[in-house]
Amino acid sequence: MLFFRGNKIDTASLKETLISSTKNNKVSLLLNFPNNPTGYSPTLEEANLISSVIKEVAEMGIKVCVITDDAYFGLFYEDDIYKESIFSLLADIHENVLAVKVDGATKEDYSWGLRVGFITFAGKGLEKRHTDALEQKLMGAVRSSFSSSSKLSQALVIKALKSDTYDSEKAEFEKIMKDRYLKVKEILEKRTNGLKLQEYPFNSGYFMNFKTPSGFNEQLRVELLKHGVGTISLGDTSFRIAYSSVDKEDLEDLFQIIFTCSDNLQ
Repeated sequence: MLFFRGNKIDTASLKETLISSTKNNKVSLLLNFPNNPTGYSPTLEEANLISSVIKEVAEMGIKVCVITDDAYFGLFYEDDIYKESIFSLLADIHENVLAVKVDGATKEDYSWGLRVGFITFAGKGLEKRHTDALEQKLMGAVRSSFSSSSKLSQALVIKALKSDTYDSEKAEFEKIMKDRYLKVKEILEKRTNGLKLQEYPFNSGYFMNFKTPSGFNEQLRVELLKHGVGTISLGDTSFRIAYSSVDKEDLEDLFQIIFTCSDNLQ
């Protein structure tokens, strides 16, 4: 499946992939917005198109399990982004669609070390016997993987949510993240070097992602380590930068190091 066609999410490719990936009349789909690694969230129009595609597939008699990974939910930097979880469009869309919302405090509330998450199920026509079965299956998966979660982390998150300053503190961090995002946009708009790196669309989250020539991303990652810069190469042509963890005043230097190293590599 192609994620983008031009600067938009490729919903035609999404539909084709869902149909071609169906086995035993069932298919699973993971929607990760804001997306890691691209740092992209759908616009209102794109969110509605994605929802329509899933409904069309369900109307063909295919049972669709849609998992919405909302780990970075709320980190929106542009006005045209769909500001709700796409789970809200899928929760009651068709009897053949099971929507599973996965989110948590780890990224949304800037508590990176706590690893506290939540899972919500929804579906048109679900009855108590269905939700009881889902709950039992989920409990079994939890017990067989990491046994039990940290009570300390949960207690800290609950205390933070009840704090009178929760909203104001979160707004402060949201502004810091948006300022860093806007600075990266400014750097990319005026750059004159590092042109082997072509940015994918990004409008949210913690990251931005470059498309590179085949194999070039790993060469660049290794070279940047010599300059004290840590990045992530994914697959053969994807190069991710977590600008969220860099102070705004240091972003110009960071990207100049990346662009210079890129130009110096053959």
